[in-house]
Amino acid sequence: MKATAAHETWREYESPVRTARAACSGCRLLADCLFKAVAQTDVAGYVGCTTPRERQQIRKLIGDKVEAEDFDSLAGARGSRQPVDHADVLRMRAQQHLDDSLEQIASRLGCSLSTVKRHLRQARSQAGWGADPAAPTVKVPTMDDVFDAFEQVVESNRAESRVC
Repeated sequence: MKATAAHETWREYESPVRTARAACSGCRLLADCLFKAVAQTDVAGYVGCTTPRERQQIRKLIGDKVEAEDFDSLAGARGSRQPVDHADVLRMRAQQHLDDSLEQIASRLGCSLSTVKRHLRQARSQAGWGADPAAPTVKVPTMDDVFDAFEQVVESNRAESRVC
């Protein structure tokens, strides 16, 4: 029986995944690695004994959302006409430049006054009137949450594909 192109592609993909699973499953840092890869950062590739798709399914199951890292924003480098990061506006208002006016914050961020005001209004509406706009509003998942979801998503996926 001749193998189809899709089957050959699947076999090429599964071979390195099996090798990575074997290495990850015996690692003593697996728990910490998995938790960080699911709950704290959006990591590319095979990490914590999971594929990116499996981590996305785990996050969906536990109700967690992790934004991709914005290295330009962290470095303070923004090109022209790029959107202002919501967290940067809140951080500057609540932590870094407490005495600055909204106009000064807009100038520091290289955006308009209306952009700063829009981000602050959005934070107030999400947090409720009078709440601290810089306060986190998302519940951070526990390690138990992550491992329960891992068992549901990853173990069922592997049972279906008969891998590991």
